[in-house]
Amino acid sequence: MDGVAAGKSAALGALCRIVCEKSSFEELSADQLAQFYLIIHKALVERDRLTLCSILYYGNELFKLGLKGVEILLPNYLMAIDIILTESMKLRLHPSIQEIEMRHTCLQALSSIVSWPTTFSASAIIDESIGCKLGNGNTNLLEQRPTFLDLRQRLLRTLVHSLRNEADPTNLHLTLSSCAVFCHECSRHDLDVHSARKTSASSDAGLDSDEDKCFAVSALRAVVSAICDNIYKTQWTTELMIPLAALDCLNSLAALPNMILFSNDDMSTGSLIVTSLSRFIDVQLRKPPMYHSRDLHSSVVAAYSSLGQKQLNLGLPVAKIYLHLNINQQV
Repeated sequence: MDGVAAGKSAALGALCRIVCEKSSFEELSADQLAQFYLIIHKALVERDRLTLCSILYYGNELFKLGLKGVEILLPNYLMAIDIILTESMKLRLHPSIQEIEMRHTCLQALSSIVSWPTTFSASAIIDESIGCKLGNGNTNLLEQRPTFLDLRQRLLRTLVHSLRNEADPTNLHLTLSSCAVFCHECSRHDLDVHSARKTSASSDAGLDSDEDKCFAVSALRAVVSAICDNIYKTQWTTELMIPLAALDCLNSLAALPNMILFSNDDMSTGSLIVTSLSRFIDVQLRKPPMYHSRDLHSSVVAAYSSLGQKQLNLGLPVAKIYLHLNINQQV
């Protein structure tokens, strides 16, 4: 490891600790914040893995502090989370930080910004005048003049990648919680936009299409697909905490409005949930007697409870789901 890179990484880590962990009531001046943002921005754009690890590990509280103007770091900060979270699945990027701990830090940082895109919606992250002062380069995402809403796609991609590849129970639990919050936020935002446009425009303006809520629908399907593909697999069923967290997440997603859950009367998402829960129960109960335990039976009871809850919450759509399943089986 290069000595200069290590020193720079340590210095940036110390700087992030000073800003994020200060316990006094002293407020940072505008000049101090501007200098801090500039230094962190340059480090994020350079994308040196050691430096990114230090910034994320010691600065994972950065977006919880209510710092004025911190949104200028958001696009490149999110990219850093994506890079480190993905690459630390396979190798150790920082000599002093374990891979699992590094991914946990990334997921904590991700959970702190998961509602930012829908909260600030289509607002521009930076003014045109500021963008030209931050330097050029292909890795500077601010040059694309993104809005907050533009960040949803990368957030979704990062969350789904973690769902499909994470093996640590604590990290999976955090990922599932963030996915539930993200889907509910996207649903709320897209339905609000849809309702506002429908109110302000004529009823024949084509707003009954799914154009306004298509991202929420696609996000829901991506998350449900990732959960259902893994819920009955060995790496998710060995510890009780994982299937219970997955079932809680599915229960939360089943509470979304039917306009999102069954968009255009599409029963595929509901069918996938029902078939996956049924398969999970079947896989668990088919295990040899030596593997039967209190945890296994608890997970089966939770899955049955989840199926029953969906029948009560969804009502008529559940009947359509079972009809959809029967038709598919006959075909």
